[in-house]
Amino acid sequence: MHRELGSFKVSCRWVPKMLTEDHKAQRLMASRAGLRYFRQHEGTFLSHIVTTDETWVYHYEAIDGVEACDITHQEKFKSQRAVEKVMLTVFWDMKRPVTIGFPPKGSTVNAKNYCELLETVRGNIRSKWRGLLTIGVILLQDNARLHTAARTLAKIDHMG
Repeated sequence: MHRELGSFKVSCRWVPKMLTEDHKAQRLMASRAGLRYFRQHEGTFLSHIVTTDETWVYHYEAIDGVEACDITHQEKFKSQRAVEKVMLTVFWDMKRPVTIGFPPKGSTVNAKNYCELLETVRGNIRSKWRGLLTIGVILLQDNARLHTAARTLAKIDHMG
C-alpha cells in the first residue's frame, strides 16, 4: 500500500500521502477565509469560536456495595468498569461550556442525533449569550464521520 498507492494508515483508514490539486485549493480557500475573518474581527476573533469534542464515559461501581457515606478515609474498596458507557459531547467557547450532551439512552451516535445537538447548542447560545449569533459563530470541529456527514454539513450550512 505504501509504495503502490502512495498511502499510509491513519486511525484504521488508508489515506493518500499526497493531496490532490483540488484538496490543496480547498485548504488554501479555507485558510484565506480564516485570515480574512481574523482581520475583520481582530480584537474579538477568539470569542467567535465554539469548538466541540466527544469522549466515551464509562460507568464505575463499587464491587462490595458499600455506601459512600459509610466509607472512612482509611477504608478502601475496589471498583471495576461496568459494561455500560455513554458518549459525552461538549461544546465550549473561550470562557465556558456552551452545551454538554449525551445521546438518548439506547440510541446510536449518528449524524441525526448530532444535528439535534447542534440545535440545542444554537438555542443555548441564543438564550445565554445574546448577540453572539448575530456577530457570527465559527464552529470548530474535527473530521469525525458524524461531523463530516452530508446531513451534518447541510445542517451547519442551514444554521449559518
